[in-house]
Amino acid sequence: MTSSPSGVWCAVQANGTRSDACDADRFSMQSGAGGACIGGVGAYYRRGFGAQRVARGNRGKTESREMKFDIKTKLMGMGLAAVVAIMVLVFIAWNAGRHVKEATEENRIMLEQAQKLSDLRVNAIELVLAAMDSIVDADDGYVYEERMTAIDLGIEAMRENQGLIETVAREAGRANLAAEVVELTNVLDRVVRVELVQAIEARADDRVFAAFDDQIDEHGEDLGRVLAELQTLVARKLVASQLSLNDSVEDSSSFSTWAGLAAAAALLIVLSYIGNSIARPISRLTGVMRDLAAGRLDVQVDLARSDEVGEMARAVQIFKENAIEKQRLEREQAAADLRSEEEKRQTMLDLADRFERSIREVVDGVSSSATEMQATAQQMSANAEETSRQSANVATASDQATANVQTVAATAEELSASIAEIGRQVNQSARIA
Repeated sequence: MTSSPSGVWCAVQANGTRSDACDADRFSMQSGAGGACIGGVGAYYRRGFGAQRVARGNRGKTESREMKFDIKTKLMGMGLAAVVAIMVLVFIAWNAGRHVKEATEENRIMLEQAQKLSDLRVNAIELVLAAMDSIVDADDGYVYEERMTAIDLGIEAMRENQGLIETVAREAGRANLAAEVVELTNVLDRVVRVELVQAIEARADDRVFAAFDDQIDEHGEDLGRVLAELQTLVARKLVASQLSLNDSVEDSSSFSTWAGLAAAAALLIVLSYIGNSIARPISRLTGVMRDLAAGRLDVQVDLARSDEVGEMARAVQIFKENAIEKQRLEREQAAADLRSEEEKRQTMLDLADRFERSIREVVDGVSSSATEMQATAQQMSANAEETSRQSANVATASDQATANVQTVAATAEELSASIAEIGRQVNQSARIA
């Protein structure tokens, strides 16, 4: 048994407008089915609009009860948080790199300072050695050029690096060391480049050169000691800076590791949140839609959310209610069709009963007439027998009359032949005459 097209059409109308197809088909349906269609559509529309109003009301209550954000806002917020986290990590890495770079630059400067101080110690030693060698060769009466060059280089190196010496001494809190270097440099400059040269050129006696030897050796040893102390201060500072740099690098690496782990944990939390608040509800809603498509209309739809997933759920709820209403209308239409068929069957049975009664009355009438006709037929049969006997007599008389007629006919023919012969003879007589 199939539903009426108008019934199905009325059942699937869900746009809030009255179906013209239902109005047009209403006049071609029986009164019971047509009434079911019109009444079902009215109830369907009332129920659909009511469900929409209830859904909107629930949504309003939910939104007024708790302020929630839609999926777009959530994703934008999580993206912004991820960007901020990445920027923080980048800043931390940049800051750590900057500190490492600054510390590395400081170490490079201190290494240069230590190297220059080491070179100054070498220059001081060469200065003293050149002066001692000049004393040894004092009998020559002059200072050899290469020795004088070494002496000049030593003195000039001390004076050119006086700023470096003052910086190292000041940073170490030992400014007196820089003053000692200046004083010792001036003393050696005066003693070696002036007094010793004059003594050699004057060919002084050995006692003078012995005094120069003691004096130069003492001042040279003091200058070497001060330079070594300055070099030691720089080395200590360099070691401390290197240890600090190592600690900074280790701390930066450890912090970067923990920051990376924290970022990974935050990412996992964000992904878990996305899964719980977006992906999982959408998956559940997909399962609900799959159940509805399979015809399982008893499935429950979660309408508590106020975001896009909630909007989808409310739309699915309307589809569910429409499907339920459609099934109800189809059942009503099927029941109406069944009632219509039952009424048709009952009408046919009533017609058959009335026809049977009419036929029975006709048969009874015909049977009575047949009895009368049988009596009449018997009377007519008797009359026919009498008529048959009379007809036999008439037939005999008729045969006799027929024979008489035939005799008369033969006589007439003979008479006609005689008349014809007479006529011929008359004609012949006339020709002869």
